[in-house]
Amino acid sequence: MADLGDAIAPFGSLGGLVGVDASGVIGGVSSLVRGASSVETVKGQVEAELQKANRPILVIIDDVDRLDPSELLMLFKLIRLAGRLRNVYYLLAYDEDTLIDALGRTGLIGDDSPRRAIDYLEKIVQIRLDVPPLRAEQISSWVDEEVQTLAARHDVEQTSEFEARFSRAYFGHLRHRLVTPRAIKRYFAQVDAFLGQVRGEVDFVDFLIISWLRASEPLVYRGLIQHRSRLVGEFDWTLLGSLDRKRDVQADHDFWRRFFAHARVDEARVDGVADLLGLLFPRFSHEWSDSLHSFSGPKAVAGRISNADYFDRFFAVGVPAEDLSDLLVEAASGQILDGRSGAERARLEDAWPERATLIMTKLERGWRQDEPRILAGLTWLATQFPRLPERYDLADPRKQAQWFGRDIYVNLSDQDALTFLSALRPDPQVLQFCSFLVESAIRKREEESRLVEGLPLPTEIWLAESIERVFIGEGATNPLDYSDDVWPLFWTWARIDAAAVNRWAAGHLDAGHWPSLDLVARMVTTAIPLGVPNPVPRLSDLDLELVDRVVGLERVDSDVSGQIGGIPKSLPRDAPATPENRRNYVLDVFHARNRPSNDR
Repeated sequence: MADLGDAIAPFGSLGGLVGVDASGVIGGVSSLVRGASSVETVKGQVEAELQKANRPILVIIDDVDRLDPSELLMLFKLIRLAGRLRNVYYLLAYDEDTLIDALGRTGLIGDDSPRRAIDYLEKIVQIRLDVPPLRAEQISSWVDEEVQTLAARHDVEQTSEFEARFSRAYFGHLRHRLVTPRAIKRYFAQVDAFLGQVRGEVDFVDFLIISWLRASEPLVYRGLIQHRSRLVGEFDWTLLGSLDRKRDVQADHDFWRRFFAHARVDEARVDGVADLLGLLFPRFSHEWSDSLHSFSGPKAVAGRISNADYFDRFFAVGVPAEDLSDLLVEAASGQILDGRSGAERARLEDAWPERATLIMTKLERGWRQDEPRILAGLTWLATQFPRLPERYDLADPRKQAQWFGRDIYVNLSDQDALTFLSALRPDPQVLQFCSFLVESAIRKREEESRLVEGLPLPTEIWLAESIERVFIGEGATNPLDYSDDVWPLFWTWARIDAAAVNRWAAGHLDAGHWPSLDLVARMVTTAIPLGVPNPVPRLSDLDLELVDRVVGLERVDSDVSGQIGGIPKSLPRDAPATPENRRNYVLDVFHARNRPSNDR
């Protein structure tokens, strides 16, 4: 027979307040009954002990509603059998709706009449102590206090924009779900558990919303990861041909309706959950709307989950290993602008060029145009430019670097611009970067009607002379053999100082280093398709006005007149830009130019 101490173990020590979990009662009493010779024997021993104690005992059994139906009936049977014990009282804690639903799934009650479950429960529970629901004002005050506490503990600045956005989330949907103390505590425990790992690295309001989704709608939370590209707007090349069409509103709605159904979102709550997703992702908000136009929302803000650079942090609950934290980039930025080395700068430069797009995006936010040290930053960008690969797509980091530098350079004074250029090592790729900046400044002056014809600025003179030295250094190399690092400088040089280019060309042509046909063939422009891996440059156009300034049309006519008869008759305009196709293209252009007008 079981010892009496073992028998009362599920209820704690006699003579006081005892709290147990419902599952513990079932397990403990079952063990007791199996070890005893008879229930009556156990009951007699317990009554004897209770009489000795001579004091009331309150047994609190929590989480009754979490038992499965068979365990629930066993618990009620045990309470009914032991209910006559002297000085023993039971306090059962449960959610009534859940409990009635569980009773309806038992053979004793059945689900044909919910009233039978209520009547059965009334026989077990003698006195009801209903916990009054929290009032809306109480819940709002509690939630506000929790948010304030979190913000203070994690040093989060609370702005008016922060308060407005969280209010929209709370009053739009969260308040309808955060209605019990358990729900509120569970939610903010989730936030507090992980916020410290991303403090200062993600938007606080977005983190509050995504934490609620993780706790209350876990399948929605996981589904967001699967649809990252759609939500953050990462470019899909398969949609290139349909960008100018009206969007299919019904198709978008059907897609997200299926998403919510797969995520097991209660139909009555779909619109509320959709409102939360709209606060997180402007693109989702657009697709959930009835607008017929394509998305044209603002650029995603740093730190927001809708920004592709930050999306993963909300799901990794930290800064992923391949990412660079904002704090690290901020420290590295200060070292760059100060012109000094440091561990953070070294790590940032090690991540370049693989993470160049992310790095430049972060630096662009922190480098102000009026920053006294901005020349050091622009110099650093110019020296890092040669390390960037050419990708030939909309996300080409070289183009991003050029536009980043351009936004700084065009606002420099003439003296600062010359100081910046003069400090650089003018190799071909650095000069490509500088060419974009200088030509951007020229266009800006033209737009502002500040360009004085015939009077190039010192920066333009520096660039033209630097490019000329590069071309002189190529010696008698045939233009068709110039590398793609060097030849792009030709166009800038010709625009800034066409006279110098003419002297360079005439010197080589007069010396017979290469025929004029090869020089003009290299001047044929090319087109490169975007988004195609390892694209093949194809023939595009030939600027005869530029040819006339650099070589002279009459000279070219004279040099190629004997070769025109042998050109192919069907050379396509978009033929690959091979040396032979370039030559044939030029011959075709000059053949057409010299034909009588009635033969064209």
